[in-house]
Parts: sequence; C-alpha cells; structure tokens
Amino acid sequence: MLELAGPVVDIQLVFDPVTNRAKGFGFCEYADKNIAASAIKNLNDTLVDGRNIKIGYADRGRIRRYLGTDGTTLRGGNGGTLATRSA
Repeated sequence: MLELAGPVVDIQLVFDPVTNRAKGFGFCEYADKNIAASAIKNLNDTLVDGRNIKIGYADRGRIRRYLGTDGTTLRGGNGGTLATRSA
C-alpha cells in the first residue's frame, strides 16, 4: 500500500524483542522527499485491514531508538523517511 505514493527504498517494521510480536508501527523510506510528502498527504488516515494508519515524518531519535541506526535514514539512503503507525 505504501508504494502507491512512489518507489519505496526500505521498510522496517518494529517488533517487541521479548515476544517477537509486531509493535504496530514501522518506518518507510522513499526514494526522495517529494514522494514522502505525497505519501503523507495522500495516504495518512487510510483504512488498511480495518485500521486507519497514520503517516508522518519520523523523528530521528525514534529511528535511532527502534532501529539502532544513525537516525537520518533506515539503512543509509538519501530519501525522505516516514514513520507509519496503525491507529
């Protein structure tokens, strides 16, 4: 569904380290910032599998905390990074 806005560079879902269950959110990196802005504008509050998803720009601290990267990208690209979270 996230690829409807444009090319996706990377997607990382966040899992609980103890239970290995999904925490209900993740991060998506697009090929450029314009595509990321389009995703926010057009896909935020979209119904997916019976739940509205929330899409917005990710906080670098949150990326570092949950993925253990430098927080600028998910794995070293140069796109616009987004956070996605099920409501």
